[in-house]
Amino acid sequence: MQKALSWIALVGGEIVIFVAFRLWGGGLLPEIRTLNTVVSMIVLALFFVDILIPWVDWNDRSARRLGTLGLRWVATGLYAVAAVAVMLLCNVAFPTLFSTQLLIHCILLLGLVLGFSAVVGASAKVGTVHAREEQLRSGLDDLKQRARQLQRAAGGIPDLPAAYRNRIEALAGELRFVSPCRTAEAATLEKEFGEALQALEFALPAHAMNRGAVESALARAERLCAERKTLYTN
Repeated sequence: MQKALSWIALVGGEIVIFVAFRLWGGGLLPEIRTLNTVVSMIVLALFFVDILIPWVDWNDRSARRLGTLGLRWVATGLYAVAAVAVMLLCNVAFPTLFSTQLLIHCILLLGLVLGFSAVVGASAKVGTVHAREEQLRSGLDDLKQRARQLQRAAGGIPDLPAAYRNRIEALAGELRFVSPCRTAEAATLEKEFGEALQALEFALPAHAMNRGAVESALARAERLCAERKTLYTN
């Protein structure tokens, strides 16, 4: 419904602009009147650009909406104000040649295109950073989930020494205080920590025969967790 109303407002507004210049723009030269009509219609269309050209990332299969829409509206607003000011100044205050007006409006349009290009670039950068942060958070969340699974597995082993169970619970608890970090050192520690958890998962069920392996993997996991806690991204 909202999209249909937007289309009605856009088409109605364009018709009003066209008719207005035809009825009350008789004092202008035909080419200047046509130029002002086209510029006015462009200005109006920019405020309905979302229904003309969806503001989405076409490289994203999910057609994710581009960010930094605030910057886009700033660029649109600046162009609209400048275009209207040029039409008033060049046709009312300081009558100007058609060629000069055309050149000025072409420069303003070029500025608008460059502004939109900058907005798209900024949005892509924001999207890349967000995706990287999500990837880091996802990897860390996976480690926390595996630690909780290990904690539940340890609770299901009746003859597991209480000391081991307590250390595993403490390890899972310590992971809550680990923050995402995008350094190579953090990635290496997380990879090694995952390997230590995997070693624990294999050794725990037969802990009586694998006491050395359990102790080694648990001590390694505790050391890696302590090191990883000291790393964070400013």
